[in-house]
Amino acid sequence: INAEYMGYIGSLRFKKVCCVFKQMSAPYTNYNEDLMRGLDDLKGRREEVQILIEHGQQEKAKLEQEIRILQDRLTRVTQQLEYNYQSKLEFDRAIVDSEEAYKKILASQHTLLTVIKRETANLSKVVQKSPSSF
Repeated sequence: INAEYMGYIGSLRFKKVCCVFKQMSAPYTNYNEDLMRGLDDLKGRREEVQILIEHGQQEKAKLEQEIRILQDRLTRVTQQLEYNYQSKLEFDRAIVDSEEAYKKILASQHTLLTVIKRETANLSKVVQKSPSSF
């Protein structure tokens, strides 16, 4: 076997090996393309979820702001109610005190009227018993 023949066999083997590698790499090329498409699909879906997250965060921030505004309003209304409850209690006390004072005045008025009637009656009797000098 001469060197030329060996070179020919070597080149055949190389061509055969290259052909085998091409045949073997063909599915890997398809796998690689499928893998890249799959990764691109996953990345696209991740971006969609990221957009949903950002919208959710914006909605959450908006709702939290509305809650803060409503909480402030609730605090002010609660304070105003407490102030009004205290004012009403003071009015209730003033009314009770005034009614009690009025009842005392009525009782005093009744007593005074009774005394005036009695004194008027006594004076009338004294005037009728006195001799008329006119």
